[in-house]
Amino acid sequence: MAPAIREATREDIAFIIGLERAPANARLIGRFEAERHAALLDEPDSRHLLGVDGAGEPFGFAILWGLCDPNGNVLLKRTAVAGPGEGLGRPFLERVVDWVFARPESHRLWLTVAPYNPRAQRVYATLGFVEEGRQREALIVPEGGRVDVIQMSILRPEWAARQRTP
Repeated sequence: MAPAIREATREDIAFIIGLERAPANARLIGRFEAERHAALLDEPDSRHLLGVDGAGEPFGFAILWGLCDPNGNVLLKRTAVAGPGEGLGRPFLERVVDWVFARPESHRLWLTVAPYNPRAQRVYATLGFVEEGRQREALIVPEGGRVDVIQMSILRPEWAARQRTP
């Protein structure tokens, strides 16, 4: 059964921050303070989506930016799931991608991923994301220094073609 998704509320900020600060995520995703998350919840250009299990309990989140972009480019700014490797991430991200493209104004969903996160790269590729290139030294890593990030995207026609494929 595919997980459900819902929009996050202020009551969900503690859960999101907990995942952002989980030791396993330290090198993989960024983090915001509670005030920044709260402000983003009020912005029409962004959305926090939660993956929820059958009991309605959250297990993951995704932050989207660019929902008002006149060119239809939406950024998957950040995503994480509790218990990576348990098979929740891919179905959750499928729902997020579907949510983005259910909006007729969305044409391109893009993201950046650290080169040392091959698991995420594989998941994105299985969802139809294509590597577009690298942003050189775009990420400051916790231990100091900078690394390139890989930019990937999926276009509406690519997503639509996948919907028609059994």
